[in-house]
Amino acid sequence: ALVPLIDYIRTTAGVNGRWTPFRGEPTWRRGLSFYGRYEYRVLHRENAASDVTLEPAVVVNVDQPCTDSHLVHVGASQRWSRAYDTFVRYTGRYDDRPLYSIRSSNGTTNSNLPMRTDLVEMGGTWAPAAYVLANVTFGIQNRFQDSAVADFDEDSYPLTVSFWYAPTPALSFSAGYAYLTNWVRQAVTLGDDFDNGEPYSPVTRNWDYGGRSEVWSLGGSYAWTRRLLLRGNLQYVQGRNEIASTVFDEPYVWPEIAEQARDGMDSLRLSAGFDYRLPPGATGYF
Repeated sequence: ALVPLIDYIRTTAGVNGRWTPFRGEPTWRRGLSFYGRYEYRVLHRENAASDVTLEPAVVVNVDQPCTDSHLVHVGASQRWSRAYDTFVRYTGRYDDRPLYSIRSSNGTTNSNLPMRTDLVEMGGTWAPAAYVLANVTFGIQNRFQDSAVADFDEDSYPLTVSFWYAPTPALSFSAGYAYLTNWVRQAVTLGDDFDNGEPYSPVTRNWDYGGRSEVWSLGGSYAWTRRLLLRGNLQYVQGRNEIASTVFDEPYVWPEIAEQARDGMDSLRLSAGFDYRLPPGATGYF
């Protein structure tokens, strides 16, 4: 029998604005501005249903509901001079009924999608000349869900630094660095499907785990002609993830989990290509 495909429909509506209260003053405050944005999203799902065994010989059909999301973004920016500006901003997201996973053999649920996200960022841009630009942004983010289907809390600390330099009108170079570290505590259930006296009955414990990733990138572009632009980029990525501890009260959870879950990744990516501008009135994509 044919199985209906899962269908997603997303609807989004929002409003934004900016206010510069001291634009006419001859002081430093003339560069101060405030901005905000609100966005509402609805993610409608169809055919997102599955059969789940809640206990031996008891099977039910679970259909996950739609997800409603509210996003609030507010911030302030200050242009100190033509070459230097700074900002601080806050982004909050509230998700009602996010998608979650279900273990079909016993109905255990979990999710890494939060019901609330809070992100505070600060940074600035320095552009002393038309051919030089540097930017730095640092953030503190918290994501969590505390519901009947999942229980987790995550703290993240993203940092990005970028630099751009064009020694000639045709030639430019760019460099960037990004760092992210996160710490997670999440309730995870391991073991057999049901507590039937077997040695590995299901047990739920709070697991502490975290990760760290770094991205280094170098790039450049050269305008060979007015229509042809050559570009290349070199990127190095390093990532590490591991569990902090597996020492629990009885029933004891498998001690080898920490070693098996430890993950490391190093990759080197090289990309090259070109952009060609077509005659006026024509566009193309490849």
